[in-house]
Amino acid sequence: MSSVHELVRIALPEDVVEAYQVQAKAAGVGLEALLADRLLASVTHTAKKPIYFTDDHRRELDQLFGKNLQTATDVLVQVRKMLSVKIENVKISLKPSLLSRLKTRCLGMRWEDFLERIIVEDLERYAGMR
Repeated sequence: MSSVHELVRIALPEDVVEAYQVQAKAAGVGLEALLADRLLASVTHTAKKPIYFTDDHRRELDQLFGKNLQTATDVLVQVRKMLSVKIENVKISLKPSLLSRLKTRCLGMRWEDFLERIIVEDLERYAGMR
């Protein structure tokens, strides 16, 4: 762990300080520790268009994916899984627009059964078996 190199004072609007104090109290840490952690984390986050998930957003994503998501990589892995179909050892990525249109045609069937039926029928048609 690196040591403190320099103490810095900054002026923040009162409402911002209050918001961080609430977060620090909820996390069980001091305000300075919370701010230091946030600033240190921001050094590694250099995206030009960062996406931030609130705790409520993350909990919703956890529920949607049925996984405990901790990192951006976790979210990407789950999205990739949702956008692909795996047949034996072959993984096929599908565009979200195609998946959306297919789902509108999956009436009264389990999604997995519907996909299997469509894939088998179309492969049989392609092979001249239908």
